[in-house]
Amino acid sequence: MKTIWQSGLFLALFFFSLTPLSAQQDPYICATLSSGIRHCGTLVADDGREITLNTPDKGKVIVPKSDIVSMDEAPEGTTSKAMTDSPDRVYDAVRSAQATRYNYAPSAIPLNKGEGYSHLNPLGFNVTVAPVRNTMAGLSVSWFGLGANLKQSFQLSDKVWTSVGGQATLSWGDYGIGRSTAFANATYGDEQTHITVIGGTSLGGDIDGMTPILGAAASIAVSDRAWVITENYFGDNPLTDQFNSVFSLGIRRYKLSKNRLTDISAILAERDNGSLIPFIWLGWTWPF
Repeated sequence: MKTIWQSGLFLALFFFSLTPLSAQQDPYICATLSSGIRHCGTLVADDGREITLNTPDKGKVIVPKSDIVSMDEAPEGTTSKAMTDSPDRVYDAVRSAQATRYNYAPSAIPLNKGEGYSHLNPLGFNVTVAPVRNTMAGLSVSWFGLGANLKQSFQLSDKVWTSVGGQATLSWGDYGIGRSTAFANATYGDEQTHITVIGGTSLGGDIDGMTPILGAAASIAVSDRAWVITENYFGDNPLTDQFNSVFSLGIRRYKLSKNRLTDISAILAERDNGSLIPFIWLGWTWPF
């Protein structure tokens, strides 16, 4: 009788100890990445190398643990947007800077007020800032002269932007590549992944009159810190007197320790005689 009583007590204690475990829910957390982005959701898996979150705004998100700088519990239902400093988007100067431009041309997406970046490529150096909402202005110095640029953006919907702007160049000499440009464009997407169509005209340099500009560009996020970039132009001398159509495909990566975006693109440019010239484009951007 004593043995039966002891066995029953043991089983009761055993099942009682399991009850909290079976009733325990998966924790709801916000994971902050080294890029500054936060993902918030229910932690449904952790294999030691990566975690899986079931988020209310992005669905299932898998995050490498090497990219996480902190994980904190949060009220259930909290979204990434709600956990940031900006009510409009996931605040990250890196994303904002990369979203506004491709290798050369701008998208229609603006910087936020007070944001800016400096950019260096083999042709020159420029600094661009957003002094007021939806307006960007910058100065540049290059092999071809001193330049000033301006872009005014207009948001048509959550994922559609349009902008108008231009660049004026005071040439060091008689270089057609130093021509001034005016443009209008439209961008569909968000700061991570978007596509832009470009139209405009260039004038000055060695070609009399105005030359039309027609192009298309895209940025595709492959991770929180890397993007595939393509930028393409069509027609006769759309950007320079040296080339007609220009096609490019490359990668953009962000390095946290240097706070720097690096662009590496393969470019194929068509000469007037129909020959194709391949070369590599390099660019470095420092958001601030």
